[in-house]
Amino acid sequence: AEYGADELRNVELIHLHTEGSAPYADSKYINSFKVNNLFVGSNLRAAVQEGRAGYIPVFLSEVPLLFQRNILPLDVVLINVSPPDKHGYCSLGTSVDVAITAVECTKKVIAQSNPQMPRTHGDGLIHVSCIDSIVEVDEPLPVLERQQPNQVESQIGKFITTLIPDLSLIHI
Repeated sequence: AEYGADELRNVELIHLHTEGSAPYADSKYINSFKVNNLFVGSNLRAAVQEGRAGYIPVFLSEVPLLFQRNILPLDVVLINVSPPDKHGYCSLGTSVDVAITAVECTKKVIAQSNPQMPRTHGDGLIHVSCIDSIVEVDEPLPVLERQQPNQVESQIGKFITTLIPDLSLIHI
């Protein structure tokens, strides 16, 4: 079987957002993986609509509490990091959202170290001593391609612009 999925049963996958293909959500893996989304991207929308994946509606700011209060207990956390610097610190780069809290609340951390992950500073640093396993890769980061809005989306945009004064700050 692909990826050893036949050997796994009822493994819950919780993620904030993913890009690209999501083979683990395919119906042939329904007994192996239970997919739970904290944000539903285009790659998993059909799986949620068909009942092959779940959705947990939550504000991004509240996700760390789900981990800290063990509402969503974490056994293994998969993270993407930059390679370690000379002091052994890796950067979470583009993933400085809930990843640090997930690392603090899990039993095991598996990191994908990628030299293409940008090095950022601040609270998004993790020492290699906090990582149980590192997998080295060198691949481009996922990119969300900008698409032209369709006619319905354009009409919605035009309607919304009549409701928002110039120079307004929009929090999404």
